[in-house]
Amino acid sequence: MPVSRQRRRSGLGCLATLAIVAAVLLTALFLAVRTRGACELLADYVSEKIGVRMSIGSARIALPCDLVLEDLASRSPAAGGGMLRVRSAWVGLRLNGDMPVRIEEAQLDLVRDAAGAWQSPAFEQVATLADVRQTQGIFAPMPKRLRLDIRDSGIRWRNANGSDVAAVEGLDFRIIPLDVFGRPIWYYEAFAKTVRRPGGGEGKAIRRQWVGTEANPYVQIVYTGVWSEGKTQGRDWWSVPAEDESGRQK
Repeated sequence: MPVSRQRRRSGLGCLATLAIVAAVLLTALFLAVRTRGACELLADYVSEKIGVRMSIGSARIALPCDLVLEDLASRSPAAGGGMLRVRSAWVGLRLNGDMPVRIEEAQLDLVRDAAGAWQSPAFEQVATLADVRQTQGIFAPMPKRLRLDIRDSGIRWRNANGSDVAAVEGLDFRIIPLDVFGRPIWYYEAFAKTVRRPGGGEGKAIRRQWVGTEANPYVQIVYTGVWSEGKTQGRDWWSVPAEDESGRQK
């Protein structure tokens, strides 16, 4: 049956109205998210999710549909405690369900108090990370379609007296979820300009790539870097997991 010109005009008019409404809502959201009150609400939400009181300097909406938070900082209740600072965090949502999160210039300072506990407790899993295979467990509670991209960041482990225990500088870290024949697989990539290990030794341009599955959290793809000394002293996150006589990682 032919469509009348009047009905065609009505349909186009409806689409135009929806487009105008969407534009108004997006403009309102763009303006609202930049207010001080919105930043405080966002800071409360972020604080609840990560377990650390945070402040946010500013917020805005960026294309295609990303919430951008700038100048994030933890508010440590005790002097000399751990600290997290982030220059910017981009959180997006895509039509295919992916959730891209990009964090730029984050600095995490972990401080061990006189009793040996790491401050803040919310970051204890990172502070005590001693095996690359533990990485998957840290991110397990997060959304399955999360695509994490951390750029130009650093972590520093310190004693209560201010002396450094270990440090990672110029850190880039990525997680990409994949679906291979219906099975979830996670691709990981880490690069650090400088790594100073607790047991001594310094590494330069350390890069490792691996994939993890629910059954096997570490299948190595690439491991490169230059270590000055101490690479075999003790074991830490940068060590390659040992293998038993059958060649399986243990």
